[in-house]
This record gives sequence, C-alpha cells and structure tokens, in this order.
Amino acid sequence: MNYFLKVAICWLVFYLLYRLLFEKTTFFRLNRIYLLTTLLLGLALPLLRISLEASANPEQTSNWLPEVVIRANGIVNQPFVLPTVTINAANSSSNWNVWFWLYWSGVGFCLLRFITGLIQLRLVYRRGTKQVEGNYTVVYSPEVKAPFSFMHYLFWPQALKDDELEKACMLRHEETHIQQYHSLDVLLSELIKAMCWFNPLAYRYSQAIRDVHEYLADAAVLKTANRKQYGHLLIRQSLSGPSIALVNHFSTSQLKKRIHMMMRKKSQGYTQMRYALALPALIGLGFLFAQLRLEAQAPTTQNSTLPPPPPMMAPGAIDKNDNKQAAHSSMATELVVVGQAIKDSIPPGEIFKVVENMPEFPGGQNELMKFLAQNIVYPTAAKKDNIEGMVVVQFIVGKDGSILNPQIVRSIGGGISEEAMRVISMMPNWKPGLQRGQNVNVQFNLPIRFKLDGRNTNQVQLGESTLKVQGFKVSPNPSNGIFNLSFQAERKTTMIEVYSLSGQRVFNQAMNRFDGSYNGQIDLSKQPVGEYVIRITQDGAQYSQKVIKQ
Repeated sequence: MNYFLKVAICWLVFYLLYRLLFEKTTFFRLNRIYLLTTLLLGLALPLLRISLEASANPEQTSNWLPEVVIRANGIVNQPFVLPTVTINAANSSSNWNVWFWLYWSGVGFCLLRFITGLIQLRLVYRRGTKQVEGNYTVVYSPEVKAPFSFMHYLFWPQALKDDELEKACMLRHEETHIQQYHSLDVLLSELIKAMCWFNPLAYRYSQAIRDVHEYLADAAVLKTANRKQYGHLLIRQSLSGPSIALVNHFSTSQLKKRIHMMMRKKSQGYTQMRYALALPALIGLGFLFAQLRLEAQAPTTQNSTLPPPPPMMAPGAIDKNDNKQAAHSSMATELVVVGQAIKDSIPPGEIFKVVENMPEFPGGQNELMKFLAQNIVYPTAAKKDNIEGMVVVQFIVGKDGSILNPQIVRSIGGGISEEAMRVISMMPNWKPGLQRGQNVNVQFNLPIRFKLDGRNTNQVQLGESTLKVQGFKVSPNPSNGIFNLSFQAERKTTMIEVYSLSGQRVFNQAMNRFDGSYNGQIDLSKQPVGEYVIRITQDGAQYSQKVIKQ
C-alpha cells in the first residue's frame, strides 16, 4: 500500500476520534498533545518496523533442504518443485515521472509560500522598533494592525487606541502563545502541509492545532478578565484585516469557535478517560501498517526433537553416470518483504535456523544435487541386507561457509549413515548466511532417502498411519473436485497435503497455530481425474487417506 495512503488512513482515524470525543472538551493542553502526537504518529506508523525476536521452537523453524533419494540403480531423484515464476513490472517510468514532478511542484509551491511568510516577518521586524520585555522582544510597527506573536517576538501596533484593560488582555493572550511555544507547532504543521499538500487532513490538523492554541491563550486571559468584555474585544479585533499565515494572531477567523468555547463549562475530570480510547486505535494501526519481521532465533543445543521432513516428491532425476538431468525442475521463487536493516550486534557463536539471507551451495541447489549424485554410493552391505529408508544429516554452515559439526540425527544402519556423513564432510564451502549484515552460523537438516530397485519411487503409498486423528471425514468421495475435509488432532503445527499417485503435490496448507479441529475445503477441480492421497503430518507422524476425483 502506498505510504501516503497509509498516512491518510492513520490521520483519518485519529482525527475522527478527536472530532467525536475530544474537540468539545476543555482539556486544551491534552488536546494539543493529542493532535501533535497523532500528527507525527500518522507519519511514523507506516515506516515502523517491528522486530519480534524470540527463541524459536526447533520443530517449526528447522531449515530443511529438499529430500534427496538415492536408488541402488544409480539414479538420484530430485523433489518435485514448482516452476519459477517471473513477474515483470510494467514499464511505468513515464507515468512515474509525471507524478514525481506533480508532487514536487506542489511541495515547491507550498514551501515558497512558507518562505514568503518568513520573509514578511523579517521585513516587519527590521522596520519596527524593538524593546526587550522579559523573555520576549516587543516589535512596534505601523505595519501591524492587530497584535500577534511569532517565536519569542511580540508584534504590536505602533498606535493602538484600545484602553489599558483591553491592552492588558491582548498582551496576556500573546504572552501565552510565546510562553507555550505555539509557534513551533505552527512551523511543524506548515512543513507537514507542504509535504502532504494534496491531503486535506493535513489542513484539518493544522487548523485544529491553531484552534487549540487560541483556546489556551483565551483561557489564560479569562483567569483575570471578564468574559463579556473580552468577547467584545475579540469581535472588534476581528475586523482589523488579514494577518500573516505563520503567526499566532490575537484575532483569527475561528472567532465563533473561540466565543463558544469560552462560554462552555469546564469539562469533568472523569472525561479524561476518553483519551485512553486512542490506545486501541494506535495499536491497531501499528500492526495493520507497520512492517512486521519475525526473527525466529534457534537454540544452540543440538539434541532437540527432530521435526518432520518434507514429503518425498517426484519426478526429476539426475543420472550419476552421465550427470545429466532426466527431467528439468526448478525452484519456486521466494517472496521476501524487506525493510530497513536493524543494526545491532549478534553474540559470537550464535546458531540460527532462519536468517535474512540463507546460505547457498556454490552454484545453487541444482549444483548441490549434482554434487550428491556424483559422490553418494549406495553401500554394498545395505543392498545385501535389503536395507532402505531415510537418513537425516544435521550440519552447520559457518560464518566462513565451512561445514561444521555434521552429525546423524536419524539413522537406518547398513553403512548408510556413514556414507551420508562421508559425503557431507566432503562438501565445499557454502556462501555464508547473513543476518543484519553480518555472517552468521546457520543450521541445516539434509534428508537422504535410500531406495532399493524393484519399486516405483514416484508412487505415493498410503503406508501405515502413525498420527492419531479422530473424526476424519472426506465428503463427497468420489467428488468432481471439491472435497470437504474435517478431523481432530493434537494442537500443534499441522501440514495438510494432497498428492497425485505420481508424487506431484497439488495442495498444501500449513497451520502453525492449529487449534485441534479442522473443517475446510480442498479444491482439486483443476486437477485431472484420478486417485489422490490426502496426507496429514504432525511432528513426523502421518495420517493418509485416498480420495477419488471423477
């Protein structure tokens, strides 16, 4: 979403709260704080980056490499992966240039008006007579029609005909503007108006801030003055002519609002609780527009429970003898949302499982598959004893890209584990992973499945269900493509997948916060007629059922 659109939404929510709940109260100082704070928050929230860093559950964050299948006949099966999707942005440079120049032209015009106001003030100051009065300077000038103030300067008409009481009221009014630094608020709002000149809410905010300034100054005067006389004075001074845009003028166009507010009874103390209602709006907008980043920091212990490996998928193979791909496959591109890097230190020796830039085998994943195909040998002892299955090797890609601490976390015997360790130890240095611009240690799990000949490795088998599932129901079955699935299982990370019998995954849904009950639809309407296998996985345990699309 465009930044300025997010800003407009934030301002709209905050400004509506002000108009509905706070504008008619007499808590003028709180209103000033609220308006200035939310004005700046509207600009900051869309830029905010929330970094949630916590020790991650290794069952959810372990980084798994694609499963490699080693067959006794010398073929290494690669996993089935989606084709690479390339998104080409439309050529919009000409449109961008138009909007670029339009925006900056508006900014330039507003800044020109801003600078013109400062120059006008400078000229009045230079031509006037100065007199220091306490912490401010009075500038007497014939160009001034009615008193006004800017920063620590009070501009006063050289020939003011009002009586002493009225002069005292006007003086107290302008002194309040000076003492409470209202000019800083005006400068801030004018600069924001210049940068967001196309946004009407910027002008609304600016006017609301000026209104509150006048309410504060009027309240200071009314501590010692008569309301009726002071109101008559405001009416007379409102006819004194136009004022400079940047100043706090004694008489402004919001005369009706000021008189109305002067007559209003003081708000009750308990109504200050209304301001607490802005907190939910702030939190909601923060999480709606802030750029979220979840840093799952893996624990450094090596004996954690092993998470379930990704399911075996096919086709796609590399012949170990001629080292040519029999069926091409490519990785789906990853969508990464990147904000401004957070620069802070990383403890030495820290081991990560998820980082901003993951380590990479030299040449990419296809080269890793070729390396494994060239070097892994199905052990003779395993062939003789008809041993097959999956071994999982865990290792760390160090800060310099070297392979550290390789170990077997799932073994099947027959010399297969030793062969896997031998090949992993031979791997060349990887391109190291990066976290916050620093090289870091990253842990990987590599599943390698050894398969004997005489079995179609591309077939998905139902096998024995090891996951306890209750109330499993798929209806209708057979179906024309829409299957209603419901079941209950333990509350833990759950994966629902659907495979064709050839091994192609056609449906995938991961639920990191599974609440123990599932009731949803699986859409296979675009898939060909045939049999499919629904597989539910939790912590390595699986439950499978066959469905038919007709």
